Amino acid sequence: MTETNGIYFSPDQLQEFMAKAMAAAVAEARKMTPMEERKYNEEVQREKRRDRMAIELAKAEEQIQRNKRLGCSHKCDPRTGLAVGRDRQDGDWTTGGQLHGNDMATLVCIRCAWTWRWITSPAERDYINNAGMLHMSPPDQGRVDELSNIESERDRLTMMKDDEPVVV
Repeated sequence: MTETNGIYFSPDQLQEFMAKAMAAAVAEARKMTPMEERKYNEEVQREKRRDRMAIELAKAEEQIQRNKRLGCSHKCDPRTGLAVGRDRQDGDWTTGGQLHGNDMATLVCIRCAWTWRWITSPAERDYINNAGMLHMSPPDQGRVDELSNIESERDRLTMMKDDEPVVV
């Protein structure tokens, strides 16, 4: 009897072995060199820093807008046009707006973009149709749609119920 030292494969086993060997060779060829890996990691870190900076800038900008809105008196001096205090009675309102077809009105402060939305009475509709809404005083806070000045869309969606705004 002759001894045979060797490895014998069936055709299916040989095909499977070759497929695994090719896959290993391709994976090794695609592997990054240490220099490429370092450049890749630096690029990833740079993108993360840029993203964090964009978030910080957005937060700062939002805070500036919030301070502007909360600090606005929505009034100006009739002679100079400069802002006046909230408690001053002789200031002109810096507002303008629009009457919508569903009896809703939107009034906006021209200086800070504060918005009031409310359902108008027949007398208000008549006044708006005749005189317009420029320099009109805002409605009582109890009549204003609660969703008028929600800062973020997430908060706005939280306050929505069944796709209808919650009005207080």
